[in-house]
Order: sequence, then structure tokens, then C-alpha cells
Amino acid sequence: MERERVSINASRRHLDDAGMGLPEVMIAMVLFALISLGMLYTMTAVKTSTRDTRARQVAANLAASEIDAAREIEDLFGLLDDVKRVDVGSDSYTVTRTTAWVSDPEESFTCGNSGTGGRLRYKSVHVDVTWDNMRNSAAPVSSHTVLNPNERINDPSKGTILVSVIDDSGFGSAGVSVTAQRVGGGGTVTGTTDSQGCAYLLKVDPDTYRVSVSKSGFVDINQDANPVIEVGVTAGGSGSAGFQYAEAATYRPRYFAEDIPSALVSVNSETTFRSTYSTSTLPGTSNPGNFSLHPLNSGYEVFYGNCPAADPSAWTETEDPATGEVLVGVPVIAEAVDPGAVTEVDVPVGAVEVNIPNNRHLKAVSVGTGRADPGWQAGPDEVPYCASGTELRFGNSGGTTRTIYLPFGSWELRSGDSARASGSVIAGSNITPLTAGNMAGNQVTLDPRVPLEEEVEEP
Repeated sequence: MERERVSINASRRHLDDAGMGLPEVMIAMVLFALISLGMLYTMTAVKTSTRDTRARQVAANLAASEIDAAREIEDLFGLLDDVKRVDVGSDSYTVTRTTAWVSDPEESFTCGNSGTGGRLRYKSVHVDVTWDNMRNSAAPVSSHTVLNPNERINDPSKGTILVSVIDDSGFGSAGVSVTAQRVGGGGTVTGTTDSQGCAYLLKVDPDTYRVSVSKSGFVDINQDANPVIEVGVTAGGSGSAGFQYAEAATYRPRYFAEDIPSALVSVNSETTFRSTYSTSTLPGTSNPGNFSLHPLNSGYEVFYGNCPAADPSAWTETEDPATGEVLVGVPVIAEAVDPGAVTEVDVPVGAVEVNIPNNRHLKAVSVGTGRADPGWQAGPDEVPYCASGTELRFGNSGGTTRTIYLPFGSWELRSGDSARASGSVIAGSNITPLTAGNMAGNQVTLDPRVPLEEEVEEP
């Protein structure tokens, strides 16, 4: 028994002398790593906080300097948006200046335009400063001020013309030439819009001016390349003019009738472009045509001609007496084109074949008593008409058989010795409608309506 106790005590002393085993070592290393990481995170957080605090102090100084520089500028019209990089020590900062004319410090407005011929508005200046490697959650350092141009530029005996030019999206159109011509004669003042689409014609004599804008390839909402607005200027006051003016979109209408891919188009033809804002009728003699229009997100409905009958959607529902089918007008689908882009638009037309003596000029004269404005819609059992006497001239192409495209509606065909001659009425026996329509004596009516099940639904 004594020997067993001695053996057990010796074993215990042996285990005590062996130290920590592998599990204890692993646990100790994990604890050491956790403590080290905690200390490292704390040191990094302190360092980052210190760096961020220093960076924000520098950024605040840069913002204040930018505001002070804006206050020193004499010509506030030259104070525009700007972005610049500034290096301070090993850090790089981005200073962003945003400017805008406002009616008062609480409202947003453009080009200092009061619209009342009164005092100029204030100019708001906002500065944001950011820096490289700033924390994602950190906000930029900002500074703001409002400046009053009346104290700097107004001449009590002169006036100012403020011009605002925006594009189709409502943003300023830069680089647009502005001209103000005195209505009574005696002088012209010019300028160019800045990056915000603003131009300022300073110290002009009190009078009425015709203000126009121009830039190659640009048109306004009324398809005018050089729109004009009259502006009155009083001593010590300001007049204003606003334009929606943008780089044109190009529409290329392709006039065609089903199974008749090619025919003569009138040399004095017109194409209608209808939008939610206005309806424009433009001349064009080629097929496809080529038209520069103000770009609109909603696009334009396009049809050949310029009267209610020419619009396929203006024809009301009816029943075909021969087949009993229900016939309906076809909606005109609006097509949108981006500024500077080109698109082709399929435009349906009517077509006829006509036999006339050789070397004679051919023309079509509209026949009808309906209203002539394109916005008119025919009522039940009514057929839309083009105003009587509208002439489409097809020239002298030679030959005795000619195929021509016509807007929908009722027409009388004539031939003469010259393009302007009234000519002789061509007998109905020499006219063959190639698209849906009918003959009534010497008059041909081209009807765009289709069976109800074939109607093209507007999206």
C-alpha cells in the first residue's frame, strides 16, 4: 500500500512538471489574438477619428474660402457651377460649387428671371467639400450663401435682359447664341448662354426688344430654328425671355400603301406631326421625307396631309354595305426620337392609278365641304373631308399611266399643260383606286378604315 501511494504521488509530480498541453496553448493563443485585435481596432478607430477630424477641419476651411471667393466676384453672371481638386498635404479634396438664381433665399429659380420686369433675383451659392478615403457614412462639409446682384450691376438709367434657354428635359441649353434687336432700331445686343442655359444682356437702353436664339441643328417647341420673343425693358429694371430649345430629332416618314411600295409623291406635299403640345404641318417632297423636330418624350403622331380626312384615326366606324363588316379608323401611333437621333416612320397613304395623255402635268384637287382644321373629328355616319380646292401637284413625269400616293379623303384628278394650270378633269373611267376606296363619277375617295378585327390598337 505504501508503494502504491509513492507511485501515485510520483505520477502527479510528473504531470505537474509537464506544463500546459496543446488545448491550453490553443485557448491562450485565441485569447491573445482577441485581445490584440481589440487593441488594434481601438488604435485604428482613434487614428481614423483623428484623421477624419483633421480632414473635416481642412474641408471647412476650403468651403469657407470658396464662399469668400464667390463674394468677391463683381460679375455674378460669371459665377457658375464648378468642381475642382485641391491637395492639402497628403490628402486630396474635391470642392463642388453649385449656383442658382432664386427669387428669395427659400425658393429655387433660374437665370434670375422675375418675369415681371422688376428687380433681379438673388444668387444662391452652395459649396460641398469631400475628400479621398472619407467614410461612407460621413457627410460632406457644406457652406451656403445668397448674394444680391442689384447692389453691383444695376444702372438706374439702363436695364437688363435675362434669357433662359432649356432643352427638352428641362435642363439648361449651353452655347446658344442670343440676340436682342431694338424694335425701333438703333442697336443690337448679343450674348451666349452659359452652362445653366442663361444669358444676361446688361445695361441696355430702355425700349422694346425682339429677343431671338439660334444654334445649328436646334429647334424650339414650335419647330422654329430661330424663335423670337418681344421683351420690354425699363430703366433700372429687367425684362425676361424663356425658350424651350433643343437639338432636333430627325423623323423620316416613309409613305407607302400595302402592295404598292413605290409611287409618285406630290411636289408640294405636306406632312402633319401632332403632339400633346401642338400640331405642326411641314412641307416635304421626298419619300422618305426628312424633318427636324423638337424632341419630345411623348413623341409625334405622323400622317400624310393636313386636314381631318388625312388623319386615319378621324374616320368613324361604319358598315361595309358589300360585306357587312364593321370598318373602323386606324389609330396613329406616336413615335419618340431622342435629340440628334434619326428614325424612320411608316406612314400609310392612299394610292390610285391614272391614265392621262403623254407629257401632261398631273394634279389632285380635294373635294369636300367638311371642316378643314386637323383637330376636327367626324361624327356618326360622317366622312371627314379636306377643304375644297387644296391642290397637290405631281409634275410631268412622262408616260400615260401613273401611280400616285394621296392623303386619305376625296379627290378630283386633273391634267394640264403646266403645273399651275387649272387643267381638265380626268374622267373616272381613267382612275383606278389601288387601295380601299370608291369612285363617284369623276371623284375618288380613299378610305383608311379597316375591318374591326384588323384594327391596330394603340399601346
